[in-house]
Amino acid sequence: MVHFLKKYWINLSLAVILSVLIVLFIPNEESHYLQPDAESIKEKTRLVLIWTDVAMFSIILILVVRNFKNISEFVLSIVGILSLCLAFFFFFDSVFLSATFILNRLKNKGTIEKKYTVTYFEGATGRLMLYDEVDKKGIFPDARFLANSDLRVKVRDTLTISFKKGLLGFNFDPRIERMNEFLKATSSKSDKVY
Repeated sequence: MVHFLKKYWINLSLAVILSVLIVLFIPNEESHYLQPDAESIKEKTRLVLIWTDVAMFSIILILVVRNFKNISEFVLSIVGILSLCLAFFFFFDSVFLSATFILNRLKNKGTIEKKYTVTYFEGATGRLMLYDEVDKKGIFPDARFLANSDLRVKVRDTLTISFKKGLLGFNFDPRIERMNEFLKATSSKSDKVY
């Protein structure tokens, strides 16, 4: 067992680091973002990683093309390079995503506000769907976001949510700033307000 640990300590360390990132770190960092912002970060991070993979594949391919002697060696080299690039992508996907989440939250570049309309609310479970009229997107806020606010809403109510603008331009740390006047007037009454 000791021999195994000495031989593969780097591989085991990388597996532990990757597991911690996937299981603990990324979900915690993702909780600072609403669903569309987190998806946008994931999409752009994966695009950067794909371009990095393509550049790495191209550089290695140029180096290999110079030294191949027959077509079978060339094909085996291509398969090996593709395997390396896929492993690189799957391993570094979570690392790049974690770094992007942290990097975006390093500096607050201001505050913005967005208005959302409540399109669905289930009081018993707290399931809520908000609709952004500007972006034409529906979102399901995270349960941790909803737990931080005393939310008493009905369908068709308007919520104003403020965000901090991050270093990379993505919104984070959503906070419910205000509800529409109709909602404020009816929240004190007990007529089916959740």
